[in-house]
Amino acid sequence: GNKGWSYDEVLPYFKKTENSNLYGLENSSYHGHGGPMNTEFPQYRTKYARAFIKAHKYLGYKKVDYNGESQMGTSYIQATTKNGHRHSAASAFIDPVLHKRPNLHILTEARVTKILIDTKTRQAYGLEFVRFKKRNYVYVGKEIILSAGAFSSPQLLMLSGIGPKQELERIGVPLIQDLPVGRNMYDHLSFFGPTFTVNTTGISITSDAALKPEA
Repeated sequence: GNKGWSYDEVLPYFKKTENSNLYGLENSSYHGHGGPMNTEFPQYRTKYARAFIKAHKYLGYKKVDYNGESQMGTSYIQATTKNGHRHSAASAFIDPVLHKRPNLHILTEARVTKILIDTKTRQAYGLEFVRFKKRNYVYVGKEIILSAGAFSSPQLLMLSGIGPKQELERIGVPLIQDLPVGRNMYDHLSFFGPTFTVNTTGISITSDAALKPEA
């Protein structure tokens, strides 16, 4: 229901950011080419990773693109790397334009503490942030993109007056909008699958040793 954020509207932008070098997925409609962020399969695969895929194929699971249409199956991991090296969001999007765009300013050692919102129009018009123990303000002409992670994003909304009324009143934050911000946030429980150590120098136990039958 959020205009502009439907699956069909967002997918082209995901594809636009990606430079896919995923062998076997060259013609996938879910991956892009020529974008700043490089994706590829890790170049090194252990015999255990290959055995894992082979075993699940034997059990009837399909090999799938888990960033594609179906996630029910197995796959080698897709990584944001370039020629085997970590390709971060900073190296992909910021570094190439860092000294070329006059409208890009990066401020380090600064922590945003509040979004400034007009109580009448409900429009965000600036930010409050602390840097070197000094409170500062910055004002915007168009929009603010809140991208502070799973924990700090809802925290910032609540510090700005957007959140559960009862909780905000309890800590003395003036309410702008009563919303269940943060209500469905859970610990990020996940299973990464088999993880194998490549360099075993100086390690007292390895996967090879662990798999050997006891004498």
